[in-house]
Amino acid sequence: MKRIIRLFAVLFIVMNAASVVGANDLLSEGEELRVIPRKNQVYKLVYRAEEQKKVVVKLMDARDQVLYLEHLTVKGTFVKAFDLSNMPTGHYQIELTSGDETLKRDIELYNAQQLYGDYVQVRSLGEEQFTIDMGMSFEDPLDLYIKDAAGEVLYYGTLPNEKQKVYDLKQLLGNKATFLIYLGDDLVKEQQVSI
Repeated sequence: MKRIIRLFAVLFIVMNAASVVGANDLLSEGEELRVIPRKNQVYKLVYRAEEQKKVVVKLMDARDQVLYLEHLTVKGTFVKAFDLSNMPTGHYQIELTSGDETLKRDIELYNAQQLYGDYVQVRSLGEEQFTIDMGMSFEDPLDLYIKDAAGEVLYYGTLPNEKQKVYDLKQLLGNKATFLIYLGDDLVKEQQVSI
């Protein structure tokens, strides 16, 4: 029974390791290292060594401070995921060293406002009516909050992708409102409007 459990455990690990590398993640001939961006600031490092090598993997910030360090022995393809979703925006570098050889790949982290903020604009239609222009389509829905000058939520809903919706603020008390547009938990756009 223990032997069967061990066999299933080994098969589970091998199957999971095999599924980690997708068709787009395969290294081309002569390529040894690739860093592939994934969803939500997750990056996948794929490294290939034809012969067994001792390697050191480092993740460093813009000041060359080591944030992650791992010593490995690799033969064949090695895959490692780096979840940088909790890291501040900025420049990062993945460095892989084997003997005298060092391979480096740069990563630039941007927040949702930096990536998408210019594509989403709140536009006045006059008569206290507004619409939101989207210069690109989003795979995931965007959430909209409209707040009054006191910070009270006047409206909450999901932005439609295909058609323009008109937001009528005639009933608003005060002369200012703030549109807050989120992609998941990430703020994409904050725009204050005058009524």
